[in-house]
Amino acid sequence: MTAATLWVLLALLPAGHDRPPVMVIERFATQAECLDVLAVFPPTTRVTFDCMPSRQIRAGAPTTENRPL
Repeated sequence: MTAATLWVLLALLPAGHDRPPVMVIERFATQAECLDVLAVFPPTTRVTFDCMPSRQIRAGAPTTENRPL
């Protein structure tokens, strides 16, 4: 088992009283809000933090696939 596989399996474990979550994913309205949260952590803190763009889902016209007959 590789280290990456082990990390993924550990990331799926729920957090407990003695163990913080391995991965937390949050969404922000803007990249500026994300960077504001990143600024809270001191440079010496061991944290991996990425501000990645999220996919925008646009509401389109309803499809006819699931329309009742």
